[in-house]
Amino acid sequence: MTPPKSFDQNAAKLYSGSILIAASLMWLAPRLPMIDLPQHAAQVALWRDLLMGQSPWAELVRINLLTPYLIGYGLLLPFSLLFSMDVATRIVLTLAFLAFVAACQALAREFGADRRLYWLFLLPFFGFAWKFGFFTFLVASPLALLFLLLALRHARQPSNRRSIILVLAGIVLLFSHGLLFLAALFLGGLMMLEQIFAHSPRQIVARFAPYLALAALTLVFRLLTQDLDGAMRIDGYNYGVPLLERPASWLISIGDMDNTGSHLLPLASLLALCAPLLFGSRCDNRTALVLLGGLVFLLCALPMTALQTGRLYERFALFLPPCIVFI
Repeated sequence: MTPPKSFDQNAAKLYSGSILIAASLMWLAPRLPMIDLPQHAAQVALWRDLLMGQSPWAELVRINLLTPYLIGYGLLLPFSLLFSMDVATRIVLTLAFLAFVAACQALAREFGADRRLYWLFLLPFFGFAWKFGFFTFLVASPLALLFLLLALRHARQPSNRRSIILVLAGIVLLFSHGLLFLAALFLGGLMMLEQIFAHSPRQIVARFAPYLALAALTLVFRLLTQDLDGAMRIDGYNYGVPLLERPASWLISIGDMDNTGSHLLPLASLLALCAPLLFGSRCDNRTALVLLGGLVFLLCALPMTALQTGRLYERFALFLPPCIVFI
């Protein structure tokens, strides 16, 4: 990891050391304190046993390669062949954390963000999504940031090459995490809208071609998988926390899973998000503001539960501190 160049030597060492310390947290506990992690590990263990012909459940289960979690599980599979499942999950999550920080830094440089705020990238990875054990979501999070980076460059200077790369990145993200794919498609489209008002209708269509292609791919993917997954039920819809109370829940989700009665973590999150004001940073990047606005919209509009999936909006608090830095 390369520290920001504007830091003095001591600050650069402190920043790099903080990244390493944060990454080492994956290796300190006897077991990772992540609620859903065991079931993710169990699915990869079953996949491994099926491939090796060692599963006693071979007649009852099948390998589904049309899953939007394929990349995360596919990254874990080879490590599980070399190490215990416990060590394999730690390796993949460590790499995901380092990739998340690196992707945040790359986007921040693209936006010309204040480099003194880069330490905010270290905080949210260990928040709500971590404690709930959303393994595939965490692994896919740097890929979502990479997609936004490519979307930003395409919005500023579109070309056929960048369109193709953006579509390929979208396909990888779709097979990494479906929810993150849809969110990134929405946020990338917003950044594109912010850039296109001065262009002709033909140029606008050309700039949106990758998004149209990815939207069509989403429909095809859904048609191919609906028979495998069965009909998606909507009877579990629950908006959850009322709109006016949601900002407080975002602060909790940045550093914790739920409100345990202590106001320390929400207060710490609030102070961290106020760091740009303490440093006198200016909020002067319109495209980054559009990105932040789109994220806030998702945090407000998404329900807590829908389509057989729980804890929808809370997990996106992962991206709130980075977006504060970007503006």
